[in-house]
Amino acid sequence: FMALKPDEYEEVEYDLGFGLLPPFKTIVVPETGGDDRRVYLRRVDVLAHKGSRLDFIELKPNAGPGAIGQIKGYITLYKNLVDPNAEIVARVITDNARADVFLLAGQEGVILSMV
Repeated sequence: FMALKPDEYEEVEYDLGFGLLPPFKTIVVPETGGDDRRVYLRRVDVLAHKGSRLDFIELKPNAGPGAIGQIKGYITLYKNLVDPNAEIVARVITDNARADVFLLAGQEGVILSMV
């Protein structure tokens, strides 16, 4: 996708973690501060910046309905935990998807791109 549209975004971040941590301490090596909090965070594949807009992008081979719910869930978490006023676009990039997934994506306001 990025090779096809190199000027689509100004900046991209990969594997961005956010979300709620578990109700227990995640420090596994107190002496060094070793922490496994990253294991418990939700991670969006790509967070792409275009001006003030953020595109949350999931990369899924043979995308199914779960990909639509996953990206919508990430956006809900981000808006509730990070920035409620963020201008966000939901996108799933896939190599293949059935027609019903395109219907679901359109209904849910998710851009489904096949490359």
